[in-house]
Amino acid sequence: MDAHREAILDKVSLSRPPITAVLDCGNGAGSVITPPDILAAAGGATVIGLNCNVMGRFSRPSEPLEANLPYIGEIVRRRGGAACAVIHDGDADRMMAFDERGRYIDGDHLLMLFAKYLDRKRVVTTVDASMAIEEVAEVRRTPVGDSFVSEELLSWGGTSAARRRGGAGSFPRHSYCPDGIYAAALLCEIASEWSIAEELDRMPRYTLLRESYRINAPREVMGGRWGGR
Repeated sequence: MDAHREAILDKVSLSRPPITAVLDCGNGAGSVITPPDILAAAGGATVIGLNCNVMGRFSRPSEPLEANLPYIGEIVRRRGGAACAVIHDGDADRMMAFDERGRYIDGDHLLMLFAKYLDRKRVVTTVDASMAIEEVAEVRRTPVGDSFVSEELLSWGGTSAARRRGGAGSFPRHSYCPDGIYAAALLCEIASEWSIAEELDRMPRYTLLRESYRINAPREVMGGRWGGR
């Protein structure tokens, strides 16, 4: 954990006046590193911690979905001056976020925010992301899965920015593995320099519809590489 912390702090700094961030670790692994070792050390961020202790069970559903976080937006709005909110899943390989107006940031726009801030023109993402990201970067898509994304990042080159999986990304200059802790620190760095809400308002939005279909012969339908993982 020491090496992980130092690697993140070497790349992230809240250089502007310290911000206030709401952080919900969901009683998961992020509780032991993100609040004390990362956000506070990166620039003295004031952390409003929720469920930031490991107690052997999750006090909320582990998935950082908007439906599982109905209280976060209200907390951000009541805490006038909070620059953002960061939400971890159970093992902290992912994070989701809210802007300073208490609005949930979906995975597509979180990826676009990271790509713009890091000035990345090439992005690897999965097939379930919307077309909006294609308005800000050259995109390559993979099947859903960490290994597919990591392979594409390695083969396509080091200029790729990130990938969408519950919001957090793989950032090649840091790691080819998903790292929600690094992503949380990077989001707070962004919030210390930009108005995240204003950036989101300028981004395109595409309607995304999802439905589930029962397939009687899934291997035959998927075929090839897709059916082999």
